[in-house]
Amino acid sequence: MIAALALAAVVASNAAVQTWNIEPSDRGAVSLRISVRIESPGHDWDTTEEHDIPEAAFATTFQGLSRADLASPAGMKVDFRIVRDAGMLECEGWAHDGHASGDFTVALSQAFARSLAARGIGTPTEDQQRRMLIANVGYPLIDALEAGRYDRPSVADLIKLAEHDVTPDYIASLGAAGIHLHSSEELVRIRDHDVTIDYINGLRQAGYRNLTPEQYVRLRDHDVTLAFVSGMQAAGYRPTPEELVRLRDHDVTPEYVADLARHGYTHLSIDDLIRLRDHGV
Repeated sequence: MIAALALAAVVASNAAVQTWNIEPSDRGAVSLRISVRIESPGHDWDTTEEHDIPEAAFATTFQGLSRADLASPAGMKVDFRIVRDAGMLECEGWAHDGHASGDFTVALSQAFARSLAARGIGTPTEDQQRRMLIANVGYPLIDALEAGRYDRPSVADLIKLAEHDVTPDYIASLGAAGIHLHSSEELVRIRDHDVTIDYINGLRQAGYRNLTPEQYVRLRDHDVTLAFVSGMQAAGYRPTPEELVRLRDHDVTPEYVADLARHGYTHLSIDDLIRLRDHGV
C-alpha cells in the first residue's frame, strides 16, 4: 500500500501533537475527530476536523480497524490507516466499547504533489500538504472546481476551501441551482455566511428566484430566515429582498403584524409597519 501510494514519511517534531478520536454518532456509524497542534518558532498551527462516518464508509475510511475491534468490551490496542489523496494517517491507540482514541503520524503522497503541479495548481510545501491531508483536500474538490468552470485555484485556495467546509457536493449543488461564481474567494464567502442549498431552494420556493449571490449573503446576514419569509407572506405581504432586510432590521415580525391586525390595523404598507414599530406602537 505504501509503495503504491508513493508515500513520503513526515516525522512530527517534538512540539507536534496529532491525535484522533472515534465516538458513536446518531448521524452516522461513528464520529471521527482529528486534531493537530504544532507549536514552534514562527510556525504555530492548531486545527480540528470532525466528520460523521456512515456505516457504508466505515471499512474504507478505517483500513485495518473492524467494528468488532471498536466494540471490544475488554479493550484492545488498535493500529489502522486513514488513506486520502494527499497521503495517509497511520493511527495507533486503544478501543473500548465503541470508543477509541490515540495518536497518528503522517505520510504524504508524492504522487499527489506531482499531480497538483501537473495541473498548474503548484507544488505544495510539506506544511501545506499536511494541512491538505488533515482537511481532506483531494481530487474530488479539484474536479468539482473544474466542472464548475471556476478560476484555477492555488494550493492555498484549496486549503482554504476545505477548511471553510466548501465541499465538492456544495460546489456541485450551487451549479445545479444555477449559482455561478468564479473564484475560490467567492465560494468561501458564500459558505462562511451560511448560504446553504436548502436556504437557496427555500427562497426560490417562496418566489425569490433570481437573486444574486450577494443578495443571498445580505439576507442571511440580516437574519432573514425562511420562517420569517413564510410568516410575512402568510400575513399577506410579498416584500422585495431589500424590504425583507428593512423589516427584519426594524424588528417587524409576522407576530407583530398579526398583533396589529387584532387591534384593527390591517392592510398597512411596509413603510407604515416600520414607522409604527419605530414609534413603539
